[in-house]
Amino acid sequence: SDGMKFGSDSAAANALDDYEEGTWTPVWDAPDQASTTFGLNHQYGYYTKIGNIVHVTCYLQGFANSNEGGGSNDNLVIAGLPFTVADLPGGGNTRHAASFAVGSRYRLLVDDLILNAYGASTEVRLFEHTSGNSMVRVKTNQITPRSGTNEVYFAGSYRVA
Repeated sequence: SDGMKFGSDSAAANALDDYEEGTWTPVWDAPDQASTTFGLNHQYGYYTKIGNIVHVTCYLQGFANSNEGGGSNDNLVIAGLPFTVADLPGGGNTRHAASFAVGSRYRLLVDDLILNAYGASTEVRLFEHTSGNSMVRVKTNQITPRSGTNEVYFAGSYRVA
């Protein structure tokens, strides 16, 4: 079909012709340490895609079962976004191509959790504030299974590649 058009607009380029709903499976990952393992208890993700914008929600509960790089060397990500994140306008896949509202960071050893996605990827990188108004990556030793598991839930929208 030609998609839905609004008012007197007849241009095919302006037609709403791409709508999709579905689920995705978020996972903890340490891409720089292939042998780091995770325990995953709950992994729920939903999305709605309208044109080139996708809105995602995520609930992920689990822990780092092993820290092969010592934990302090293992950058933590949430992998599995349903669509690749678009680069920023003008090119470049730097941070803040997508940011997400964090609903919880239960049991994570992080004071202020910040989630960002980069263009040309399907992962959400975890950051925390440090002194001097800078940010550092969250590491897998900050989600070890001390007296329970860790959970993160977030929602946000991003432009797809």
